[in-house]
Amino acid sequence: MTKRHILVVDDEFHITEILKLLLLRAGEFTVKTINKSTNALDVVRTFKPHLVVMDLMMPGVTGDHLVSEMRRDTQLQDVRVLMFTSAATQDDVLARGGQIGGVPFLPKPSPPQTILAKVQNTLRS
Repeated sequence: MTKRHILVVDDEFHITEILKLLLLRAGEFTVKTINKSTNALDVVRTFKPHLVVMDLMMPGVTGDHLVSEMRRDTQLQDVRVLMFTSAATQDDVLARGGQIGGVPFLPKPSPPQTILAKVQNTLRS
């Protein structure tokens, strides 16, 4: 089975490392992490991920701006995105049908099994 590529973008190093360990432990993914959102588009172009898991609020370039830029780029517009943000609660997820602006999202923190399930569901959608 070919492993899916996942890029994790968050300005907090401990968050990217936790997500990387969780995803690698699942055995289904190749994972790359970056902590500077200003490099994200270049990394998406070179790494060619199936999914980008990113924070919404980051210094430099915000997650919603990155999504907007990806949707305008014909080479990146089909890359799936999952927002992982402390700007939302579990109640927000339920109230918004699990999406912000058409992008699936999870609140920080979320249980590991919830994160993994949302990653797998986002890749299937």
